[in-house]
This record gives sequence, structure tokens and C-alpha cells, in this order.
Amino acid sequence: MDLFDVRRLLDRWAPLFLLICGVALASLTLAEWGVGDEGVRPAVTGLGKVSVPGASPADVVFLEEHTQRPAVPLLFCGALIVLIAAAMWLHDIVFWTGLIVLGIIFAIASVRTVQVIADPAPRMFDSLVTTELESDMPAMSAGWGAYAALAVCVVALVVLLTLMTLRILDRRRPDTPVPEG
Repeated sequence: MDLFDVRRLLDRWAPLFLLICGVALASLTLAEWGVGDEGVRPAVTGLGKVSVPGASPADVVFLEEHTQRPAVPLLFCGALIVLIAAAMWLHDIVFWTGLIVLGIIFAIASVRTVQVIADPAPRMFDSLVTTELESDMPAMSAGWGAYAALAVCVVALVVLLTLMTLRILDRRRPDTPVPEG
């Protein structure tokens, strides 16, 4: 198996893999994105669902009303990725344009996820929660959903960059016929 065979394999299956990454990214918005480190230890999903062990339903409703819903941008990114990757896989649309657009979307999703991981508390709750608690923002750690979303983005970017690099290298070799697309 030479470089050309690897590239042809990636040309065929990378869009399907990226489609699966888009579905995973959208699905991970339902996972835990923030976990309280002290006090009542609230757990917040990427779409703002809050669970607090032992808290009254009114307290949970208050917290849910004031979450920032940190993964909503990733839900939109995941949906766009699924649409573009499906079009690339099923209809073989302009491959370079699709690769570049998918790369940009995965990069945006990565940046958003890193922001949440770096400082989760202000990305989980708005300032009204701190006013109501009459204290600083509760100490929080990023949940497993944020780390998993970042891993999906990084793996997808590696696949995209590998495919782009192999396509560029194939075009530079004079003895290799340049495939259409």
C-alpha cells in the first residue's frame, strides 16, 4: 500500500468518519460539561440541564433558567458537520471546499471547548446566580463531556490535515495521475 492507496482510502472513508464525528460532537452536548467542586456540587450538561443531589425542585429550576448552555455552539457545529460530511460522502461535492469548511468548523468547536475547559464556572451560570448566592462564582471543573468533545475535534482535525497533506503530496508527484475532485 503506497501513499496513493492511502489517500484513495481516506478520500472514500474520511467523509463518513467526519460525519460520525459530527454526530458524536452533537451528542456530547447532552453530556456533563461542568461539575461543582464544593457545596451542593451541581452537575450541568452542555445544553443547560442541571442536577443537584438533594436540592429542591425550585432550586434546580432556578439554576437551569440561569445556565449559559455552554455547548449550544457545538450543537450547531455538529449539525453543520453532519450535513457537509454527508454531502461529501453521498454526492461527492467539491472535496477541497468541504475539507476546508469542515476544518474551520472543527477548529471553532475546539476553541469553544477549550474556553469551557479553561474556566467552566462563568460559562455554566450567569451573574444572577452569584448575586443570588451572595458569593463568588461556585468553583467548578469541566465535565467529561467537554473533554470528550475536545478529543473528537482533535481527532477529526488530524484526519482532515492528513487527508489534505496527502492530496497535496499526490498533486506534486509528476508520475502520479491527478484524480478528479
